[in-house]
Amino acid sequence: MSKKYWGQEIASEALKLILDFGFKKLKLMRFYARVMHPNIASMKLLEKAGFKYEGRMRKHIFKNGKWMDELRYAILREEHEKL
Repeated sequence: MSKKYWGQEIASEALKLILDFGFKKLKLMRFYARVMHPNIASMKLLEKAGFKYEGRMRKHIFKNGKWMDELRYAILREEHEKL
């Protein structure tokens, strides 16, 4: 997302709509997300939406000349229903 839209809750609202659609209409059991460390904004977005940290794949992505860890997050239908 372009920097001029950061901090306006657009990503949070979009994620909520996607989760609602996936869990309620499509009857999905789980969503997962991958985040490159140290993308703190994305980690906070997922945690705010109810995602749980599930693990780290060390030096999994090579970007801009260096190896980066990939963090895995997920949310289950029953967790989303409790929010």
